[in-house]
Amino acid sequence: MQPIVQSASAGRGLRFVVAVLAMLAACEVVILQLYVGAIARITTLSVDLEYVRGSALVASAQAQRCGSVAEQK
Repeated sequence: MQPIVQSASAGRGLRFVVAVLAMLAACEVVILQLYVGAIARITTLSVDLEYVRGSALVASAQAQRCGSVAEQK
C-alpha cells in the first residue's frame, strides 16, 4: 500500500506545481500589460510634447515676424 500513497502524493505535488506555474504566468501577463500600457502612455505624451514644441516654435517665429513688421511701420 505504500506505493499507492506515494503516487497520490506525487500527483498532488504535480498539481501544486502546475497551479503555481499558472499563477506565475498570469502575473507575468498582468505585468506585461501594465508595462505596455505605460510605454504607450509615454509614447503618446512624447508625441504631444513634440507637437507643443513645434507649435511654440511656429508661434514664436510668427511673433518675431509681426514684431519686425510693426517696427518698420
